Amino acid sequence: MLRRVVAVAGIIAFFWTSQVLVFGAEEAAKIKLPSGKVYKVTRVQIESLKNQPGIQFSQSLPTAVEKGVMAVQVPAELGGGYILGTPSAIASAFNAAGITVGLTPAALTTTTATIVGISVASIGAIIAASISGKGAAHHAAPAH
Repeated sequence: MLRRVVAVAGIIAFFWTSQVLVFGAEEAAKIKLPSGKVYKVTRVQIESLKNQPGIQFSQSLPTAVEKGVMAVQVPAELGGGYILGTPSAIASAFNAAGITVGLTPAALTTTTATIVGISVASIGAIIAASISGKGAAHHAAPAH
């Protein structure tokens, strides 16, 4: 009798956990932030993002966006569209939705700023070398 009860309990537990796992499994897709960093996001998290303070959602990218507002594209697998907000609002929303932990507004744009900084520095070095006349051609010439 005890064996039957244990066996039945085991079968019930197995099917219960299987159903929870099947129903709990949720489609996730990758979302790319303006910094270039990629995160896996679920449809539930996207819905949570839409309801966060300072966040707007648009099915299409608006032709005009207010200064200081950035857009994050939502993958088609999760319904498509765009999450709009200031870097501060987007960082807070991603943290609140459980997509990120400790995301800061600066982290949303760090990569872009670094790339621009490198480009400006490179152009500055080329201009300085041209003005001084000490470019690569000067060093390749025989000693004088």
